[in-house]
Amino acid sequence: MVFIGYHERSCRFCWEDLNDFTDPLDHYKETHFTCALCDAHAFGSGTSLHQHYDACHLYCKPCKRVFATEQNLDAHLRSRIHLPATFKCPMLQCQQYFISPAAVVLHLESGKCASGVTRTIIDRYIVQHDRNNVITNPSRLITGPVGSRQLQPTATYIATERSWNGNGYECYFCHKEFKYLAQLNQHLASPKHTKPEEMIYRCPNRDCNMKKATLSGLCQHIESGSCGVNRFSSVTDAMDQFVSGMRRLRL
Repeated sequence: MVFIGYHERSCRFCWEDLNDFTDPLDHYKETHFTCALCDAHAFGSGTSLHQHYDACHLYCKPCKRVFATEQNLDAHLRSRIHLPATFKCPMLQCQQYFISPAAVVLHLESGKCASGVTRTIIDRYIVQHDRNNVITNPSRLITGPVGSRQLQPTATYIATERSWNGNGYECYFCHKEFKYLAQLNQHLASPKHTKPEEMIYRCPNRDCNMKKATLSGLCQHIESGSCGVNRFSSVTDAMDQFVSGMRRLRL
């Protein structure tokens, strides 16, 4: 990549004084339609520039946006901007619609659903119903009497006033700061710092070593198609059954 240097005092195409611009790149992009990613040359028109973006870069034509990685472009294409919200929350108390099963599960895990479902309730439900360990990690489960199953206990972290560093309440693990102690404890209760060996969910593709701390994270992995497991109808059907079956959740 070749970027326009800020040491340039005049435009290389029209020789206009660049000192009049706070950011010389603005002049190149707006006047000469140069590519901000590769600075190949002046394209002369917006149409030519967009054709260049489409041919040479990760580009969303309807939105006229360029993305730095395929992952970012894929996430954009699978967002609410391009996909209709056709997946209804399975809970009878909730009438919200979402763009994917992963979005439905994330909604439920967040604890914001009118039904009162939480991530803990979802984990308990999946553990009880995934008898063949299609998506659950058997090393994280304990089998009890009459075939009952439950998760092994994991360490819980609770911050105190001693987490105050003078500027905010600081996370011991990632050093992120929070204004309130309750926000830090909410952060610690999230899956952000779950250890790999404590993760409940695993990819159904046994050639893939991906493990996730949440069902929504696993759904996102499957929907992304990064390991190809979404090509198997048995996997997608099983995930749909898990999500739709959540209407039977007991709070």
